[in-house]
Parts: sequence; C-alpha cells; structure tokens
Amino acid sequence: MNSGTDSYKTFLTLLKAVVTGENFEKIALHRGCFCRKEKIREEEEEVMQSLTQSFVQSATRLSETVAYAAALSIGITGLAAVIDPAPALAENPEHVTQLLETGICNACDLTNADLTGAHLIGVDLRDADLTDATLAYANLEGADLTGAMLVNTDLNNAFLTNALLDDTTIRNADLSESTLYYTSLDGASVEGVDLAGADVLNTPISIGGSYDE
Repeated sequence: MNSGTDSYKTFLTLLKAVVTGENFEKIALHRGCFCRKEKIREEEEEVMQSLTQSFVQSATRLSETVAYAAALSIGITGLAAVIDPAPALAENPEHVTQLLETGICNACDLTNADLTGAHLIGVDLRDADLTDATLAYANLEGADLTGAMLVNTDLNNAFLTNALLDDTTIRNADLSESTLYYTSLDGASVEGVDLAGADVLNTPISIGGSYDE
C-alpha cells in the first residue's frame, strides 16, 4: 500500500481520536503504525494545534460577523431615530410633579400637561401656562388661576367652584359640563369657550367677552 495513503489514513484516524477522545497510541498500534510513543505524541500535538488554530480562526470570523451585524443594527436604529424621533412630552415634567406634590406652581409651564381627574383644590396656579392642557374632571375648587393662560384647554366636567380666574386668558377652552359656582373672572378675557351643559351660578361667563368689575 502506498505510504502516502497510509499516512493520510493515520491522520484521519488521529483526527477522529481528537474528536472522540480515543487513545492515540492504541489506535496507532491497531493500524499497524509501529512508531515510537514520542512520534505519536508529536502527531497528537500537531493535530490538536491545527484544530485549535482552525477553531480560533472560525471564532474570530464569527465575532467579526456578529460585531458587524451589531454595528449595522445600531446604525440603522440611530438613523431611524433621526428620521422619526420619538415624540417628547411638551409639558415640563418637573412643574407637573411640583404642582401635584406641593399645590404651588406659580408661573409654571404646564402646556400639554395631562391632569385629567386631578385633585387640585386650592392650588396656586397664578400666571401658569395651561395651553393645550387637559384638566377634564379635575377638582379646582378654590384654586387661584389669576393671570393664567387657558388656551385650547380641556376643562370639561371640571369643578371650578370659588376658583379665581381673574385676569386670565380663556380662549377656545372646553368648559362643557363644568361646574362654575361663584367663580371670579374679574378682568378675564374670554373667547370662543364651550359652555354646553355647564352648571353656572353667580359666575359672569358666557361664550365670549371681557369681564371687569
């Protein structure tokens, strides 16, 4: 038999031994390879070194592929964020928290704030900007909104008994189904409000006009 073919078969047998964990020396003797133990160990080390090198190269290529995919994904995500950024809250979150925790929010920026059903009895909202804010079903009994901006503000079903709305700007606000008992509107500028179904008592308000003493 050709010696080259025998060497190749021996190499394949040794390779199988590496994979399966078989004993090199017994396999070599079984196939008629009467080489010394040192020679067998050298072949074992060469096979192991070759396999290790191949494994490292494969792992490196895999790592590079994974890294490239991750970088590509991050790049696409970042680009998407630039093209279509997530909507941000327009109101000042700190001011909303301040109002709810302390009840004092003089000149606060509460534009677009969602305060639906909030308990705001007696709060200080003087000169606050409540443009496009939602205060539907909120309890504003005795609240001081002197000088506040109430433009496009949703106050439907709000409770405004004894509230102070002096010098406020109330424009295109929804006050439908709201309760306005003894609400003060001295110097207020009111325009285009919705009062459908509102319960009004001793409060000088209509769909539009200026309210002076």
